[in-house]
Parts: sequence; C-alpha cells; structure tokens
Amino acid sequence: MSADQGTHGYLADKEKYLVRLKRIEGQARGVHRMVDEEQYCIDILTQISALTSALQGVAVGLLDEHLKHCVSDAVRSGGDVAEAKLEEAAHPFAGLGGPYTLVRRRWVSATATPRLVFKSSTNTHESGRRMTVKQRIAIISGIVAILGISVAGALAWMNRAEPFNDRDVAFASNMVPHHVGALEMAEAILSKEGIPAEVQELAARIEAAQQPEINQMNDWLKAWGTPTMAGGHGGHSMMMSGMMSEADMMALEDAQGVEAARLFLEGMIIHHKGAVEMAQVEVEGGRFPEAVALARSIIEQQIDEIAEMESLLANL
Repeated sequence: MSADQGTHGYLADKEKYLVRLKRIEGQARGVHRMVDEEQYCIDILTQISALTSALQGVAVGLLDEHLKHCVSDAVRSGGDVAEAKLEEAAHPFAGLGGPYTLVRRRWVSATATPRLVFKSSTNTHESGRRMTVKQRIAIISGIVAILGISVAGALAWMNRAEPFNDRDVAFASNMVPHHVGALEMAEAILSKEGIPAEVQELAARIEAAQQPEINQMNDWLKAWGTPTMAGGHGGHSMMMSGMMSEADMMALEDAQGVEAARLFLEGMIIHHKGAVEMAQVEVEGGRFPEAVALARSIIEQQIDEIAEMESLLANL
C-alpha cells in the first residue's frame, strides 16, 4: 500500500472477496480434474465460462470499490488530484483499442464533474460489434464517474438494450425474495451461540454470496422498468420454490444449539433445491445473457452446498 492510498476500499468486504476467491479456486481445480479425466470438451468449456464469469465478478466488484472509495474522494477534491486519480483508474484499461477509446477527460463545471469523451477508432460499419469485457469495463468506469452509480448499476444501464424476456423478469423478480429468505435464515443461525463452527461458516458464505446477487438482480429490474424486490419470509409465500413457512422460520429463531443447526440445514437444503429449480427454468428459457449466466452459477454453487449440508446434517 503506497503512502497516498490510505485504506483500500475493498477492505470492508475483504472476507466476502476471500470467500468468492476460495470458490473460484475450487472451480479451477474442477476444470483441471475434468481435463485430467478427459471429459467432453463442451462440458469443460462450460465450466471455464463459469470460472471466467466468477473472476469477472470479482474484478467488477473491486473496480466498484475503487471508484466509490479512492476516485470519488479525489473527484470531490477536484483539480489536479481528481485528474490524476481518474488517469490512474483508467490506466489498467489503456490500449484496449476496439470501437471506443477513452481519449480525454475535462472538467465542465465548477463542481468538478468529469465528462468523458469517447472517440471512435473504427469504421462506421464496425461500430456495431459487441464490446469485449475489457472495453466494457473501461466504459463502465466512465459511466460510474459521470452518473455516480454503482458498477452493477452501470452494467445494467449498458445492457438496457440487450434483449430480455418475461422469463428473465420472472427469474430476477422471484429470486430476489428467495435470496432474501436465505439471508434471513443465515442471519438467524449466525446470531446464535452453540452452533457448530462448520454450520456458521456455511451460513456466512451463503450471506456473502447472495447479497451481491440480490443487488445485481435489482439493478436489472430497475433497468428493465420493473419494480425492484425486497421479500423474505415475512408475508411472502413462495413455498413452491422451497421458502420456509413463517412457522418454520419462527421455530428456527426460537431453537438453540444443535437443534437450531439441524433446522437450518434441513430448511436450507429445501431452499437451495427450490433455487436450483428456479434457475434451471431461466437457463432453459431466459434470454438476457447475464441472467442466464447467474442462473448457471446458482445451479452449480447450490448443488455443491446441498451436498455439503447433507454431510453436515448426517454428522450433527
């Protein structure tokens, strides 16, 4: 850490990033195992795609933290400090080429609001090509600086013209309250004493993984002109997808020790199976690329966690 950087913006969520990176390590080992076992190439490529998406998610999260913490502080200061910090933020994305190249920043008001000017570096007939991930990240940084929104919001704004269908809307609208229900269950078990450490560690991982996904899906819904969702067990009936009933949730909240752990694991196994079913529907009929990718990730992650919970339950 250099002397002028202070505390890194991501440190408040360091544990969440470490959990995500640990999961990515497991995905990488899985790809290695598939190659070693000479599995079907398309299956391997599917896993590599999921691994790449997970890494990109970490990268976007870190970029979001940097822009909200380091860059926003500099922008508020204005002048040469802000200019230098914006140049620093753009440096990792320099030399990307493609249809858009960030060529200049200048201040356009006394409040030091930056305006980013993009210059086409290709012929007109080439401008319709899909941007690469790196090019998207470069432009995301500009959108965030201009509009003062999160990176997830910038992604949703950029994708507003991407095709989506009713299946995508239903997936996000239903999965948000479903995830909120999982967070309520995790919070209930994390607040108790006498819970096996492995169970509490699992609950912490679920909490760390699902809150960013809730934020992401709500950003999509906002971009699609659909009301964002809250939800949870209170007054929201989604029993078909594995949601705990209010009575079951109250029993979990009242239970202690091993009994609480047992109720949590039994309820979360059913909850995860419901999420897998919902995500499979999106994979089979969704149109929005990032929603389908998230659904695939949910299926893979929660199937692994179901197996883990079944093992924990058997050993209580």
